[in-house]
Amino acid sequence: MRLKLLCIGILFVLSLNQMGLSLSDTEESKLYFEAIVNLKSIEKYFLGEPIYLSKDERFKSNVRDKLGKIIEYIEQYYQTDSDNPEVLFYLGKCYSYAHDLDIKGSWRNSVKYLNKLIKIQPDNVMARMIQAKNYMDSQNFEKALKEYEYANKLHPNGQALKFIAVAKIYLKREEEAKEDLKLYLKYNPNDRYAEKMLSSMESGLTEVVNLCSE
Repeated sequence: MRLKLLCIGILFVLSLNQMGLSLSDTEESKLYFEAIVNLKSIEKYFLGEPIYLSKDERFKSNVRDKLGKIIEYIEQYYQTDSDNPEVLFYLGKCYSYAHDLDIKGSWRNSVKYLNKLIKIQPDNVMARMIQAKNYMDSQNFEKALKEYEYANKLHPNGQALKFIAVAKIYLKREEEAKEDLKLYLKYNPNDRYAEKMLSSMESGLTEVVNLCSE
């Protein structure tokens, strides 16, 4: 486990170097580095079988506490470097995770930091994807669709295209959604969730398969 965290830390430092950033000896930067390493260790709980579906409240509380501390450390570093795209991205992502755990105010914070990041880096695909998820969570499907479509232009026929279909289903644009799913499956034939959703639609079912964790 320690070796795994060390490797994650090394990769993180390398990524900072590639971005022209560096870790100083300040307390804020040390805590920021620690926060990113810890984020990598709990991120798995928000992917695959998402934590918000768990009925283990003690487990969720533990992860909620860890995430809260991670956000605290990143927020401290943000005060020293408020225009750093890397910091803005992690804050946007962490607050989106926090929203999944029903932490009050998290949705608004995630949207705020990602909007700031997108102004600096409009072609940041991951920022667009997370922001689109935020809008899906608030049932603002039109805004979500715009973000997914922008991400799809940057990275065609990937995950964004699948979520374009999901947004269109919520917007009652099922025929367009079917065509989007067919195109997506042409490039991603092993995605069983997309297959299931398309099959359900072609069978006349309108229930949306939950793909938010995929």
